[in-house]
Amino acid sequence: MKQSSIFPSLWMFLAILSGMSAQATDLVVAAGGAGGAYASLNAAIAAASAGDRIIVYPQSNGAAYSETAITLTKSLQILSANEGAFYSIDAPSITIAPTTAGSTITIIGMRLLTGSIASSIAAPTGARCNVNILNDSLVQGGLNLNHDNYNLTAAANYLSTGLTFRFGKVIGNYMNSSIACNTDASVNNPNDTVMIIGNRVHYYTTANAGGIHWNSSSQFFSIQNNFVRLDYPSNNANYGIYTATAKILPPVLIRSLIIRC
Repeated sequence: MKQSSIFPSLWMFLAILSGMSAQATDLVVAAGGAGGAYASLNAAIAAASAGDRIIVYPQSNGAAYSETAITLTKSLQILSANEGAFYSIDAPSITIAPTTAGSTITIIGMRLLTGSIASSIAAPTGARCNVNILNDSLVQGGLNLNHDNYNLTAAANYLSTGLTFRFGKVIGNYMNSSIACNTDASVNNPNDTVMIIGNRVHYYTTANAGGIHWNSSSQFFSIQNNFVRLDYPSNNANYGIYTATAKILPPVLIRSLIIRC
């Protein structure tokens, strides 16, 4: 699927997010390690310290960096060296597994050819760990942060197999499966509002389910301006937005377009 180039506003958002200290380092990844750069993303991740930024040069003709499974355990930003261009990564998986409370992991402009981005553990107790997935294309996979104590911001992504999370904002994504939000039992769980806004969901299912499936009793929600298309067998009862459970007396705002086929 053709996806729009990186939004200028996302780069502004990145600048606000960074808050980088003077000690932070930029590490560069380039084809073949040209000019003293790292030849792979995994090599740069291993060399980086918490708070560093990894800048990846897209290879010619969209060629991918061939990687083993990637695991992110510390605060890092990973982004394209060329604004408006994707860098391609061919890795079986990207695992989010922070070891320090309050870590921030940001990925911008990645085209992940295989695999998904997923958490493997709950984030450490304390300040929430922030995961920012911005203008990425997951060609064959999805995004799954179905563990406690994460604050997810997923914006302007293409996700082949949908998204599952517990807390945060899901804004302006296109996906070929459902959005699911589950209860976050974190000790520091605030009375905040989870936002699911402006997404396009095309969902085929043989189960009784929703294109947007709300299953959280820990957060309020705002679901607005989503386009949900459901393709399903005629003997199934499917829902554009399905609320399985909700927090008591939530300030509910639901405004989305649903098409059933």
